[in-house]
Amino acid sequence: MAKQKEISKIIALMLVLSMLVTLITFVPTANVYADEQTASEQATFENTSDDGGLDVINLCEERTFKAMIPISSASSIDKSNIVWSLDRNTAKPYVDAALYPNQTDGGELSEWTLSGGTGNLFSDVTTEIETVGGQDYLTVKFTASAYFQNSRTGESLDTAPHSSGGEYLDVCGTFDLTAKQDGEEVGKVEVNIVPYDTFRTMEQIYEELDDMVTYAEENTDIYVEKYSMGKSSGVIYEALDMPYIIIAKDSEAVESWLEFTNEAEENPEEVLADIESGAYNDIKVPVMFSNIHSNEVAAVDGIMEFAWTIIKAADDENNGNIPYDTLTAFTEAGETQLAAEMGPVGAAGSTAVPDLVKETATYLGFLKAGNRVSGEIDLETYYNVEEQIMNVDELLDDVFFILVPEENVEGRTYITRAASNGYDLNRDNSFQTTPETQNMQKLIGTYNPVSLTEYHGMVKTFQVEPCDPPHEPNFEYDLLAEHLMTGGEALGIAAVANNDQYNSYTTPQRDYLKYTGNKTGDGEYETHWDSPWDDMSTSYTPQFAMLHGTVAYTVELPGYNDAGAELVKYGCIGQSDYIAEEKLEYLEAQIGIFKRGVNNENSDAKELVGQWFCDQYDVEGAEMELFRPEYKGEGENGNFYPEFYIIPLDAANQKNLKAAYDMMEWLSRNDVKINITDAPYTYDGVTYPAGTMIVSMHQAKRSVANSALYDGTLITSWTGLYSEGITSFAQTRGFDMVTVAKEAEFDEVMKVCGGDMDYDACVSYINSKTSQFTGTTGRDVIIKNTSSDTAAAVNKLLASGDKVGMVTDEDSIYYGDFICSYKSWQKVKDKYMLTGIGIAG
Repeated sequence: MAKQKEISKIIALMLVLSMLVTLITFVPTANVYADEQTASEQATFENTSDDGGLDVINLCEERTFKAMIPISSASSIDKSNIVWSLDRNTAKPYVDAALYPNQTDGGELSEWTLSGGTGNLFSDVTTEIETVGGQDYLTVKFTASAYFQNSRTGESLDTAPHSSGGEYLDVCGTFDLTAKQDGEEVGKVEVNIVPYDTFRTMEQIYEELDDMVTYAEENTDIYVEKYSMGKSSGVIYEALDMPYIIIAKDSEAVESWLEFTNEAEENPEEVLADIESGAYNDIKVPVMFSNIHSNEVAAVDGIMEFAWTIIKAADDENNGNIPYDTLTAFTEAGETQLAAEMGPVGAAGSTAVPDLVKETATYLGFLKAGNRVSGEIDLETYYNVEEQIMNVDELLDDVFFILVPEENVEGRTYITRAASNGYDLNRDNSFQTTPETQNMQKLIGTYNPVSLTEYHGMVKTFQVEPCDPPHEPNFEYDLLAEHLMTGGEALGIAAVANNDQYNSYTTPQRDYLKYTGNKTGDGEYETHWDSPWDDMSTSYTPQFAMLHGTVAYTVELPGYNDAGAELVKYGCIGQSDYIAEEKLEYLEAQIGIFKRGVNNENSDAKELVGQWFCDQYDVEGAEMELFRPEYKGEGENGNFYPEFYIIPLDAANQKNLKAAYDMMEWLSRNDVKINITDAPYTYDGVTYPAGTMIVSMHQAKRSVANSALYDGTLITSWTGLYSEGITSFAQTRGFDMVTVAKEAEFDEVMKVCGGDMDYDACVSYINSKTSQFTGTTGRDVIIKNTSSDTAAAVNKLLASGDKVGMVTDEDSIYYGDFICSYKSWQKVKDKYMLTGIGIAG
C-alpha cells in the first residue's frame, strides 16, 4: 500500500482501519447496484438484518429493513394515515420488457405476495417519525420474507427455483418505496429487488466483464483480457456475443502456453523429457471454469465472484493474499461420525470404499451430521479446520484462468436451460449441432486446459465429480484419474469449509458404491453401483473435454442463492491452489495421453486403463473386453484403436459428400489433424482416388477422433445409466467410412498423404469443393437423395418454380432419387454439396 502523510489522528485511524479491512475481511465486488443504493443524499434504505448482505431485497432471504425519508415538517404527517407502496421505476429497466412482458408494476406493501400467490411478502410494517440532526424523517421498518415457495407444498425456500423461464425476474428490478398520505406523495426512496445479492443479468455480465478489464488495467499488473469465442445461435433474435475472460500473470504466459501445447501434441516424448529436466518449471497452465445451463443461475455468479476475487487481490493497494479455510483431518468425533454415516462394513446399503480410490479419497467434507442433504454443520466438531493463504502473484506463476461465466448467453438472457434454438446445449457437446457447443469445444481444443470445471445444479447433496463407472472407452482413464479424485476433493473441501449454509458434498466415484449384504464366491463382501452417475457419454462439456486430456468435472450446486455462488467461488479457489501445486504432474498426465496417441499405444492392460472398466459389482477390469474390444484379425494391431479411418470424398465411393465434408470440419474443429491423399491408394480391393480423407490414430487427439468414428459400445449388463449416448457418426450421419486396423497399412497410406491439415486448412479445403457430377452434360440430371443438402437444393428449386421429379420405379437403380433438368442443376450445384448424374434418357 502506498505511503501517505499523516495529516491528523483521525485520518491516520481511518487509514489503519481501511488496511485491516483489506487484510482481514476482503470481499470482492458483488453489488451490481453499488452506485444506486440511495435516491438522494438524504433518503436512505438500509438492510438492518445484520447478515452482511446488501441494502437490497433478496428474494432468497428473510431480511428486515429501515427506510428514512426527509420531510419538511413532522406536524404535517399523521403516521397512522401513511400508506407505503413499492412501485416499479420504469426509468431504470432491469430486464428487457419485450422478453419479460409480465413484469409487476408493484403496489402497496400489503398487496405483495409470495411466489405461490399466497402469504405476504412484507410484514411487520411500522411507521414512525424521527428527528436526526435537526432533520425530521418519516421512517418505516418492515420485514421482507423469503419470496420463493415450493409449488406443491407452499414451503418457504431459500433458493431461486430450478425452473426454465425466469418468471421470478418479473418481480425484480428498481422500485420506489413511496409514502402517501391521503393519496398524496410524501416522499420516496429507491429500492432494488434481486433474486439474491450476487445475481447478475446477462446484460450486467457483459458490462462487468468490461469493468474487470478496466479495473485490472488501472489497478493491477496482471493480464486481464476479454475475448469472444463467436456468436450464439440467434434463432429468436439477433445472435449474441459469447465472451470469455483470461486472467494471467501477463500475455506472455498465454502465448507461451499455446506454443508449448502445440509442441506437446507434435513431440510429446521430447516435451516429457524436458519437463523431467526442469525446462518447464516456469510454465503457466490453463484452468477453465464455466457454466452452460443458464437457469442454474448461481453457477454463473460464483464464477464472476471468483474472477473479482483474483483481480481485486492483485490490486496494487492489496497484498495479493486470499485467505480461505480448509479441512485437514477428522477429529475423533469426526471419525466416529464417518463410521456411523458410512454404515457397518458389509451391511446392505452401507457405503463401500472403492478399491481404485481408497488411496486418494480422504472423505473430508463427506459428513452430513444429521442433515438429509447438504446443510449447516459444526465443522470444527468433526474436522481440523485450518486457514490457508493463497497468494495471487504466486498462483499466477503456475496457472492462468480461462473463465466462461456463461456459455449459453441466450439462455441467461431469459433464464432458460436451452438456447433460443430449443437445444439443451449440454446434450450437444459430442454432436456439436449448435454454434454454442462448436465455439466452446473449439476453445477447449485450442487451449488444452489441464482442468475444467463446469458448474451446474440442482443436486441438494452438492455433488462434485469424478463420476462412477462405467467410463467412456476412449478416455485414457488411468492418467486422468491421477488427479480426478484429489482435484475434486480440493474443490469440495474448500467450498464447504467456507460456507455458512452448505457444509457437505458428495462424490459419485467415492460415495455411490454400496454393499449388497451378500458375499461373493470367494467370501468377499459384494458391492454394487446402485444408481450410477457415470461418464459414459461425451454429450457433456466436461466429459468431451476429457478426450483432450483435460481433468474435468461437473459440479452440481445445492441451491441458487448467495451461498451457492459462494460454493463456486471457494471451490475455484481451493481447486486452483491444488492445481498450482501439482501443475507438472498434471502436465505429465496430459502429455502422457498425447504420447499414447502419437504412438498409437495399446493402453488396454489391466494395470493401465483396463482396471477402470469394472462391472456393476465393481469387479475391476471385468468389462474391459466389452468396452475396449481389440482388433485381433490377421495383421491387425491388437489394439482398441485402429490404425486409421478412410473417409472417401469422391462420388463413386461416398454416398453422402455433405456429411463426409461436415465430418472433416467437425474433426479439425476439435483439434484432430486430417490428411488428404495425393495419389490413389488401394485397400481391400478398392482403389480410392487422390483427394481421399485419412484420419490417423497416430496423433495426440486420437481419443477425440475415435470417440466419434468407432462403432460404439452396446451395454446390456448394467441395470441403468445416467449418460447413455451414441455418436458413431458414419452410421448416424450416413456417410461411407472404412476402418483399417492392419499395422502395415499405416505406412503405406502415409506414403501417399500430404501433410497434416488443421482447422483453418480444412475449412479452406472444404470451401474449395462443390458438387460432383458424372455422366452426360446438357441432359436431365439425377440428384442423389443422400443428404440434407439434397433436400435443401430440391426445396430451393421447387420454390423458384423449377420442375423436380422423384424416381418411383422400385426396379430402377435411381429409386428414391430426384431428377431435374441440366439447367436446374446448374442453379444449385455450386450452392450445395450434391452428387449429380447426367442421364441420356
